[in-house]
Amino acid sequence: MKNTRLTIFLTFLFSYLYGQNNKDYSLYHDRILIIEECTSQASFDSSIIMYFDIFSKYNRVLAKDAYNACQIAALKKHKYFADFFYNCAKSGITKSKLLNNGLIQSEFVLDSIKLNVLYSKGNKEYLKRIDTSLRREMIQRYETEQKIKGKEGYSAVVKENFNRILDLAKQGRFPGEDLIGNSDIMESIVLPTLLHYPYAYKVMESYLTDALDKGKVTPLSLILLYDFNQTRTSVLYTSDIPVDTVNFKTSYNMYFGKQSYDFAEVNKQRAIKKIYSIAVQKNLENLNLMYGLDYEFGFN
Repeated sequence: MKNTRLTIFLTFLFSYLYGQNNKDYSLYHDRILIIEECTSQASFDSSIIMYFDIFSKYNRVLAKDAYNACQIAALKKHKYFADFFYNCAKSGITKSKLLNNGLIQSEFVLDSIKLNVLYSKGNKEYLKRIDTSLRREMIQRYETEQKIKGKEGYSAVVKENFNRILDLAKQGRFPGEDLIGNSDIMESIVLPTLLHYPYAYKVMESYLTDALDKGKVTPLSLILLYDFNQTRTSVLYTSDIPVDTVNFKTSYNMYFGKQSYDFAEVNKQRAIKKIYSIAVQKNLENLNLMYGLDYEFGFN
């Protein structure tokens, strides 16, 4: 109870001090960390209140946060469910994804007429916001890359797509959630290219940091990229590409990176990158089993 009160106090303090700032997402990510800790402790009512507070301060919220807030509100049958459903539409989450979630679907059927209207309104705002032409281009590039994966010419396609992403970033138009939006599988259009281009994290580090601070990507997606580079997971790390022993020393104990038994240090490094602790992660992973929550982590 004491920890929950502290997190609520800190969140409202953040809101008071920075409530008008909806361009700098570094504070947004900090607040999401507080919410995820509450959620991991099954303090769902507190999480809902804090989600609502954050979402009211930002014109655009990250899709995985809108989705998580919506299903938690559905679980609790909370009055903010409709607001979060609307936020999901504004964030580009498809209706099919929402209704494939059992908790959300069960609440949707109780007032489908109202929620369909809200979804239509939110989706129109989403389509008006994004660059649909660039989105189509990125989807086509992704599909081409996937079709040739494992075949001759794959490396050349990845390189071409990477250079296009880098060029956009240099123009201040990194193709993130704000610009090209989301697909059914969140973050699935641009991230695969970055994962498979050798040492993409280092090449684009300054642009990726900027994208994070502007709410274009999630913290976890960048750590997934870091981990792929660290362990040279892609087949495109050929023998003529030297192992980078300088820029990839940190262990975050995520799924593809190096592991460490110094958990205190791992948690410290996670906090620096605005990622929850190992304990919080484990609790979040158990939410589906315990409550039926299909928790979205934001690195798919």
